Amino acid sequence: MQFAACRPVLVCGAEFGAIDMPSVLGGHVLPLLSFSSVPVIADSRRTRWTFLVGIAPPQPGPVRADPNLAEYGVVQRARGQRVLLPVSNSGTGSQWANEPAPGGGTPQASSVLASAARVIASMAALR
Repeated sequence: MQFAACRPVLVCGAEFGAIDMPSVLGGHVLPLLSFSSVPVIADSRRTRWTFLVGIAPPQPGPVRADPNLAEYGVVQRARGQRVLLPVSNSGTGSQWANEPAPGGGTPQASSVLASAARVIASMAALR
């Protein structure tokens, strides 16, 4: 955690990260996660959500991302990228789409990505 212009900033790294996706998709992903207070930030226009996630230690062997994720706008932020955290849910700017609770924890990035892939697959099946 850092501060930039008196605002808290999460720097993606070895323990915590962020996954961005369209808010419409995020609204379907959120209920699939086992955490009751998954921290999710909505951008100022409420069109994109950023899920704050835990990062698991690297696994041996290649990691294969679902090719549909990028096509649907799901992006895991790279190490070192910064996420500006909301300071309140009033006024303009980013706000909590789902506010974290003390001791609530964060889901692993792999859980959020897998849930997004399931939602995308079910949407594709309906076409």
